[in-house]
Amino acid sequence: MTRITVFDPALADNAGTASINLGDIIIKRSVDRVLAELFPGADVARVSTHTPPTQALLERALDADLNLIAGTNLLSSHVVRYNQWKLFDDPLHHADPPFLEAVLCGVGWWQYQDEPDAVTRWFYDRVLARTGPHSLRDAYSLGHLRRCGLGELYNTSCPTLWQLQGRQTGREGNAKVCLLTLTDYSRSAADDDLIRTLVRLYPEGIVFFPQGSHDLDYISSLSAFAECRNHIELLGHTPASLDELAGRATWDHVGTRLHAGIWSLEQGHSSLILCVDNRAKEIAAETGLAVVERDDMPGIERWHAGRHEGAGSISLPLDVIARWKERLHDFCERRAARRRNGIGGVSAQSGAEGLRINLGCGGRARDGWVNVDFTQTLPGVMACNLLDSLPYADASATVVYASHVLEHFSRDDALRFLEECRRILRPGGVLRLAVPDLRWLVDGYRAALDAARDAMSEEQVADGADVLARHEYAVINLVDQLCRHVPGGEMLRFWTRSPLPVAEYVMATNGVEAARSLIALQLQDMARDGGNAASPEAERAGALGQPTFMQRLKYAFAPESYPLPASAQPDAANARLGRFRTSGEPHLWMYDEVSLGLLLRQAGFADVTRRTATESAIPGFSSYALDTCNDGSTYKPESLFVEAVR
Repeated sequence: MTRITVFDPALADNAGTASINLGDIIIKRSVDRVLAELFPGADVARVSTHTPPTQALLERALDADLNLIAGTNLLSSHVVRYNQWKLFDDPLHHADPPFLEAVLCGVGWWQYQDEPDAVTRWFYDRVLARTGPHSLRDAYSLGHLRRCGLGELYNTSCPTLWQLQGRQTGREGNAKVCLLTLTDYSRSAADDDLIRTLVRLYPEGIVFFPQGSHDLDYISSLSAFAECRNHIELLGHTPASLDELAGRATWDHVGTRLHAGIWSLEQGHSSLILCVDNRAKEIAAETGLAVVERDDMPGIERWHAGRHEGAGSISLPLDVIARWKERLHDFCERRAARRRNGIGGVSAQSGAEGLRINLGCGGRARDGWVNVDFTQTLPGVMACNLLDSLPYADASATVVYASHVLEHFSRDDALRFLEECRRILRPGGVLRLAVPDLRWLVDGYRAALDAARDAMSEEQVADGADVLARHEYAVINLVDQLCRHVPGGEMLRFWTRSPLPVAEYVMATNGVEAARSLIALQLQDMARDGGNAASPEAERAGALGQPTFMQRLKYAFAPESYPLPASAQPDAANARLGRFRTSGEPHLWMYDEVSLGLLLRQAGFADVTRRTATESAIPGFSSYALDTCNDGSTYKPESLFVEAVR
């Protein structure tokens, strides 16, 4: 049986409560028709887009044959600042989202916005299926999503329209009742004029349908409502109002709510939609849907008189819709086959035969491992000074793992650390190290240098801003963490630029580390602007008495104004520079494949082997996703991975 998870705007929460916007119910009914057509008998689970899923729901989605995002105004250019798809509580998780390979069904962009920022491009590239097929509501939304690097995008219009091919858009008949909708979050003095105009045009009065939960409060606040109260019937804010309306005689819809207007057409009534944002305007430009600006009273009267100046009927891209449906079915079949064949899954072993120790775990603690760091970064993490003797018996571990730890030690301390790792490993046990790859960094610098030199020699500096910015960042990436004298150094200063220069190059170079830092910077800006920037991860760190990422970020810019907690301060007798250089943030040495191999042999290891992020002699290692993101890409792209046997 096909297993499908629908990320559903019609659910206000994951307890089954209906959305406060009844337009989401209309969307759900349209998407359900698509599912019934393409996947009859499928096992469909529904997850609210308005509240983060539980771990159980998320795990079910990760194991589904298809994750479909039901058409809604969900996409945004700045997912940290405003994101209608509530996938998780902590905004820092945008840096490494779950690998859902989710597919869009008639989804659109929230409002007219500037181009997607670097974090947004990174996020959509990872949580959505990279090669599609994605159904977009309009060309504007498609263009913005294409800037995020995704492929196979289809402009299908909204699925609520898919049954309305050829439907007349001008007013038909002689209805004497008007179904009115207004939008509480987009208020205008024109709405008073609208009510007075409709009362005059419709002798049997107005029926007000509150699509949104606060629409009743809004209409009640208008002076025209008080004047015309005897001519206005108020419906309840409940899905039952849709069914009750469906049984009524002829009426026209005029109002600002897009989906109430489309639903009216579906029920056989005439409908004019008043534009309040990009949705109706963009869809109308491509399909002929009848719209006018909300303050265009003459336009409303012309439509009422049968003289609408727009297209006469709805015209849909039926061939594009059919192609998307075909490709969606194929996508689901391929993913289901992949999962049946077990591709991408390796069962993790318990490690009961000996300890698996994750040294310097930071925020990447894993079940099945003993997680250790200098401070208790997460609940369950053991605090230990890794420069001292490790608190484990000789030959007690089968695996020791340390990612981006060794470069923070002096060469002498690094040797002592590796000797300690060998001591606690059993014969035949594996040490796995990840460190910044000096060769990779140098190659990146040389390529950027050559490109910048060419731009300079050809006097194209003015036109080569990206080339020069790439060179600047390549230099920073190579030397800054070795040479910096203040927290964050030149790298943090580069990340604070807005817009971020050569963003794709930065993200490809530093991966999740860059994404998390950019998110934290945005959260800091939101806090300064009065927004709520605290994340659950930050609160946990604060509860443990450790400086949060945000505290360290503020300290980097203004150490006197935002001193770190006393527990995090080094010995006050040291000079400020000395305190920083011994804080554990700077890199004290760099390694390539040769120098790291020699150091491991000096510490007594044999069989030193270079690996990739996913290759390992450790049974089940890839299932722990220690060196990979949730989508399988390398967590820190600049890494050199090496394993050695005791």
